Amino acid sequence: MPKCHAEVADTPPTLLALTLITALVSCESESASPGRGPLRETLPNGAVLVRYPDLPAIDSVGPEVAEAHVDLQFGSVDGSDPNLTFGAIRVQAASDGTIYVLDQQAAEVRVFDSDGRYLRTIVRQGEGPGEIGGANGIFLSRDTLLWINDTRQRTIIGVDADGEEVGGSRSRS
Repeated sequence: MPKCHAEVADTPPTLLALTLITALVSCESESASPGRGPLRETLPNGAVLVRYPDLPAIDSVGPEVAEAHVDLQFGSVDGSDPNLTFGAIRVQAASDGTIYVLDQQAAEVRVFDSDGRYLRTIVRQGEGPGEIGGANGIFLSRDTLLWINDTRQRTIIGVDADGEEVGGSRSRS
């Protein structure tokens, strides 16, 4: 008889029974209690609706959580003024409250005051100095230099507060 079988055969039956009971108890799955975990329901259109019964209902949370309060608003999707309509945006703010907004869709950088009022457009779409083809990011350095990542022209340009190009780097392909 191999050694491993001899050791099992020499083990007292009480110890074997205790080991077997311990193993069975530890492998037993927890009984599912009501309200534990998400409930999944397949809708007629095939989408899966997931509900979390342990979370409070939206209407029971209270108005202080459900209400939004506007601190600053600029731009609008209504109206015909192109300076107030935005595509995807990136925002940088200077210490004096001046706000620089990159409108990726229009390929423009617009300047707003600290109250959100439009002041001017400092960078427009184009191929000349201080112009961009299509940007995806801006970074304000020391409140005086705005760096713009122009992905279409593969360029990073630096402009001052008036939109004059003062630095940059053109990538080589």
